[in-house]
Amino acid sequence: EATAAPMQVLFNRDDKANPFRDASFVYVPYCTADLHAGTAATTYDWFGPKVVHHVGARNIDAYLARLAPTFGKADRVWLMGISAGGYGATLNWWRVQKAMPWARVDVLNDSGLMVDPAPDGRWPLMRQRWSMAFFPGCKTCDQHLSAALTEQLQLLAAPRRYGLLAFLQDQTIGLYFGLSGPEVEKALATIKAALPAHAAMYQLAGNQHVLLSQPASKTSKGLGVRTWVESFATDAPDWGHAGP
Repeated sequence: EATAAPMQVLFNRDDKANPFRDASFVYVPYCTADLHAGTAATTYDWFGPKVVHHVGARNIDAYLARLAPTFGKADRVWLMGISAGGYGATLNWWRVQKAMPWARVDVLNDSGLMVDPAPDGRWPLMRQRWSMAFFPGCKTCDQHLSAALTEQLQLLAAPRRYGLLAFLQDQTIGLYFGLSGPEVEKALATIKAALPAHAAMYQLAGNQHVLLSQPASKTSKGLGVRTWVESFATDAPDWGHAGP
């Protein structure tokens, strides 16, 4: 419960305006340090050898083996995550849709910014140490993290929706990927320009991290985080890019 606290606004069953109030919830904890996408056990030398099981993708497969038969009549799935969970929701979108082909699977990603890390070797190192599992047929995922979103959006078309919540200069993601605030903002602008109509971004100025913990926040034009998420979930025809 404490780990999911930033998303409590989505879990309130007493709120009649909450589009998720009648949904069944499944929580996937994060304990693999691989953005929920790894398939390897790797040994590191931290004052002696230690094995870290970067098996997030395998964990998702194990969850789906249980969840698919349980929700065999579900017609709608919202795959949501914050920070590392946002990456997990994005990187495993195809995996969940494949396991539940009878359902429409949408993604809401809060602050798992699909920007390319600094060109200092960290992305190849991450991929190698984690043995990341991308969706079949991704042509450039090995070179670009952003491709795991942009190419996947070609595979998972409308009426599915993909929503990304982001602070323009998120310092947490910047530190993790070796990027300055302006570099994060520039990378987000590049991704935004390439998004198809069934994907949109809600952006706020600042260098903070995680928007759902601040559901009352609004853009300069007065559109609130919560209102945008509700439009995303209810297929509002005017849903689209917003911010900052």
